Amino acid sequence: MPNDDEGRAQHWVPAIGDGPCQGIALVVHGLNLDPDRMDAIVGSLIGNDIDVLRLSLRGHGDNFTRLANNSEAEARLQALSKVTYGLWCKEMLDAYDYVRQRSRQAGHCPIFLVGFSLGAVLGCDLMLSAPTIRFDRLLLFAPAFKLHPYTYLPRLLSPFPRFIVPSVSPVDYRSNRGTSIAAYCALFASITRFHANLDPESLNIPTLIFVDSKDELVSYKALHKMIENKELTKWQLETVVKDQSARKLYHHLVINADCVGSERWTGMMRRAMAHLLC
Repeated sequence: MPNDDEGRAQHWVPAIGDGPCQGIALVVHGLNLDPDRMDAIVGSLIGNDIDVLRLSLRGHGDNFTRLANNSEAEARLQALSKVTYGLWCKEMLDAYDYVRQRSRQAGHCPIFLVGFSLGAVLGCDLMLSAPTIRFDRLLLFAPAFKLHPYTYLPRLLSPFPRFIVPSVSPVDYRSNRGTSIAAYCALFASITRFHANLDPESLNIPTLIFVDSKDELVSYKALHKMIENKELTKWQLETVVKDQSARKLYHHLVINADCVGSERWTGMMRRAMAHLLC
């Protein structure tokens, strides 16, 4: 079982069916996203005989240290202001080790990475740089491999890692009222190392990507070009077009029916499960 520190980061959700295990998914959220917002994806996974370990990176969800005379919200934000790339990497490695152990116990069933934005790039970054990490299939939502240039503006404040940039995300989706420069720098470090170590042969495993072509953070064109130039022939890019029932949210958010519309979401999950279970 996870230790106390890991327990704040790792949330194990077993499949709800009686059938044999079809896989184990490591599910990782985006930057300053409330990890609970990944639960629509988790629900689809466990409903298809896939066990889930949902990871909350430091400064998100319950993964923070409670402080005397501070609210939980302020304690969580303080945790986010002190994060480092190395810390998040360690949390990912610990989570993967737990998933791998569970896979062995279940007869070496497949291991999947299911990541949104930061979670997607951090998982792929570690897969390229850590020889012990291997995923059988990837399911990625708006992966932060290629960002629009203006998203790097927080780098100008890198001498002030604890400075908080107020969030413009919907209150019910964000984990904190803002994002620390330290957290932005950790994200940028992961993107940089991902591209430095990008080995098409290692990364060319069955991968399905959902992304809106109007994504405000991820450059759809640059992502498409990266896949072509690196000859990632096993990667499939699925363009998300939100339907009329979708709530008016940022295009970057493509992680549940509220974001994309109920009919669109049903189709996305049908496509996702076919990809993971084929």
